[in-house]
Amino acid sequence: MLTEGQRNAIYVKGDERRARKYLIPFFGKKGLSEITDVLVNEYRISRIEQAKEQRGKPTARATMHQEIVCLRQILKTALRHQWLTALPDLSEPYRKNGKISIGPGSRAMNIAGSISDRAEGPEAQEQQVEVVGRAVARPHSLHEQYRAAAGRGQAPPVRDVDVTVAFDEGTRETILEIEGRGKRGYGPCKSTQNAVPVFERLKKRNKPQPTDLIFPKYHREMFTRILQEEGLKFDREGRPRTLYSLRHTYICFRLMEGADIYMLAKN
Repeated sequence: MLTEGQRNAIYVKGDERRARKYLIPFFGKKGLSEITDVLVNEYRISRIEQAKEQRGKPTARATMHQEIVCLRQILKTALRHQWLTALPDLSEPYRKNGKISIGPGSRAMNIAGSISDRAEGPEAQEQQVEVVGRAVARPHSLHEQYRAAAGRGQAPPVRDVDVTVAFDEGTRETILEIEGRGKRGYGPCKSTQNAVPVFERLKKRNKPQPTDLIFPKYHREMFTRILQEEGLKFDREGRPRTLYSLRHTYICFRLMEGADIYMLAKN
């Protein structure tokens, strides 16, 4: 009730899992006053060593960050109940420099190998789509998932009831108005006009019920195979490309089309 819909139930379940699997086994028998910044750093070291033993590589930076955020939420609850007088310093003892990090594929994610690092801009989009269409044995499902993600900057899940075809007064175009539901709860989203025919084809073919997912399957493996066959699984910095990279594709295309930066960030 306190979050007023700003936290998705899946996000909360993730925090519960992190607490039970990692935080409680390490901190569980400690008194609140014993959880110091030194102990938190010992936890970081313990998790890295544990991950190396199990998977041969350290815990991902984002994973560690999520666990520390979960710990902070627990300690803040104790603070509100006055069981704790102050929060320990939970900041990392060492941080990489603050240079801007660009996600894989943010330079328009040119999927066609022949244009991988040369062509940019709207003309690259159709070439990307052609490669996806050629590379899949039954192209329609992944093909359309690609076009939808590149056309709205967001991957599934979206239900049929969440999508409305509408005329946008600002752009004077017919677009999709999408009620997005992510880890931070509900948020409205507007697509480009390119996503409209994709949605209409999907509705005509699948005849979904209102609560059915627009894309019932998430084609992660198929998309990865295409990238591998085209030699584009990794960008020039060695970072892996995924379906999530199409978020960067969408942002770049919209900026090159002259979209307002503030509205794009809000979207």
